[in-house]
Amino acid sequence: MSTRRRASALASAALLAGGAILFTNVAMAQTGWEDTIPPPPPGDEQAEPGVPPPEALPPTQTPDETTFETGLSPYGRWVDTPEYGRVWVPSETGPDWQPYTDGRWVDTDWGWSFASSVPWGWAVFHYGRWGFGRLGWFWVPGFVWAPAWVSWRYYTGCRG
Repeated sequence: MSTRRRASALASAALLAGGAILFTNVAMAQTGWEDTIPPPPPGDEQAEPGVPPPEALPPTQTPDETTFETGLSPYGRWVDTPEYGRVWVPSETGPDWQPYTDGRWVDTDWGWSFASSVPWGWAVFHYGRWGFGRLGWFWVPGFVWAPAWVSWRYYTGCRG
């Protein structure tokens, strides 16, 4: 992934007991985009301008705990924590992995939405919150859908 599209965790965070940080805002650092829609990644022939992919759109039905459990278990493990209850930790992510790096941002009727390229992205990038602590990155389930649980920051010539 290019430096321009490299993600970094910008946090409105609280340092919690045990050294865990719960990120309530994880933002994609993007520079040089001005007011344009970011282009699709190279080799993404299926991306049609102005047509968001299905994984960036809200679901027809709100998931429940069982939906999350069965949908995410093949791609990670569930851990009971004293701070957050049951959280999900993704597997097969590298040591430098961060949330919102597996996919692309698309402009939709609901705002900038994250279209994930991983099979578990439908849940973790549109519901709940990400945290970082002794488990590494972990996801705390939530039941309200959003295009992405991030905050956008603007600065002259930059958006992130």
